[in-house]
Amino acid sequence: MEIEIFFRFYKQLMGGSHLISHDDNGIEIQVYCSMIACLLINLWTGSAPNKRTFEMISYYFQGLASEEELLAHIEKQKRAAEAKAAKSESAKNL
Repeated sequence: MEIEIFFRFYKQLMGGSHLISHDDNGIEIQVYCSMIACLLINLWTGSAPNKRTFEMISYYFQGLASEEELLAHIEKQKRAAEAKAAKSESAKNL
């Protein structure tokens, strides 16, 4: 079951539905690169990456979004995560 969840995450969020190479080594490299990117996004943003964050980072590297726009998006995601955690904590206290 866990492998199915991983591949769903990989295909939907990390763009794993399009293979760069059909060679075993090429597929392995693509999967490892995607996993490393996911972990780096998690370290940088402090939360699990979502599709919108991945898109914003992609836009930044393509020159379609400025650094200020990217940082604003990450801050917005952090505030949303904090609000969700606070809401969850207040629900536990009731």
